[in-house]
Amino acid sequence: MILGFTQAINGIPTYFATKILMHLGEDARAYGFEPKSLTLRDDPNDRWQPGKTIHFATGVRTKEYECFAMGKCTATALIWFQWKGGIDGSNGIKLIDPDRSGMDIYYVFWVGGRPLSLLQSMKLAKNDGWDSLQEFFGFHYKARKDKNNLSWAKKIIYF
Repeated sequence: MILGFTQAINGIPTYFATKILMHLGEDARAYGFEPKSLTLRDDPNDRWQPGKTIHFATGVRTKEYECFAMGKCTATALIWFQWKGGIDGSNGIKLIDPDRSGMDIYYVFWVGGRPLSLLQSMKLAKNDGWDSLQEFFGFHYKARKDKNNLSWAKKIIYF
């Protein structure tokens, strides 16, 4: 199955392909990157399962399509982004609301039915190829399907 990755967001390179290749064995440490070992996707039909072949690609559904690597899905897990409020957070992780410049918003990230600590959440963001938890959260917050719902789920695809 094809997993498409963007090469830039708002004109800023993501280097996702390089980070994935690094995880798959190519040494990209000279570039100062952390390897990307997972991705988050909507999977309403539960198509992604361990053992599925992954075609890592850029330019999906365009003339610039390029399959830059192949690999296997090694595991999957459900991640739940749980909104905890915008005032005190009730034990959530403090982030900046991507819709309201400068306002605090609190979230708990649940994987496998367990809440992640701040350090675990930061590691998840790094493993997804982001430089910070705020970048990770901002991207997935804006990409959620139901814009009226402040809590949502995605599937983690490990490779």
